[in-house]
Amino acid sequence: CENVMVFCYTSNGSNLTLTAVRGAAAQITVPAQVSGRTVTALGPQAFYYCPNVKTIALPDSFTSICDEAFYQCATLENVNIPASATSIGAGAFYRCSSLKSISIPATVNTLGSQAFYGCTAMTSMSLGNVNAKIGAYAFADCPSLKSVNLPEGFTNFGNMSFTNSAWMDQKVANLALDITAGCTNDYDKALALHDWIVNNTAYDMTYTYYGPEGVL
Repeated sequence: CENVMVFCYTSNGSNLTLTAVRGAAAQITVPAQVSGRTVTALGPQAFYYCPNVKTIALPDSFTSICDEAFYQCATLENVNIPASATSIGAGAFYRCSSLKSISIPATVNTLGSQAFYGCTAMTSMSLGNVNAKIGAYAFADCPSLKSVNLPEGFTNFGNMSFTNSAWMDQKVANLALDITAGCTNDYDKALALHDWIVNNTAYDMTYTYYGPEGVL
């Protein structure tokens, strides 16, 4: 009976929200409809009690992935974001430490804070919507994340959204090399970096903490 799955839903008229999944299967396919009603969303921590799940297939009927929907699904390696989805909630994939990559379609407008925080195995991500907003710490603490494919002209980064990722570390290193090109000693390098920061960073007197994403 290890592949027996239990799906729990709440109803909103003709639509359903998947609120909980129970079972030990490694592969889970979420149905698009149940008894004639359309499954359109995931509830918080819906997959929290699926200790063995590696692959999840979501239907094209989905419009939103709720906050913490896949919270700490440590064995999850693959999941699709349907082209019908418009939002990914805060902490939706928080510490999904086996998730290897994610492709976010152009229909998604918002990625909540810490949406993919702590996805330590993630090596690549792509985003299709140039006007989407990436929340604070959305891809923070993803040290293996090297490939980041963003639309040309994308600027809607939240605070520290890619901090402690290989991609951001490399951008900072490359920028430092560009800024200090031609400097022959440490003093000149430090001065060049100081001047660049002064000339390219807007200071918020409310003392809100900002990461490097918006100026790189």
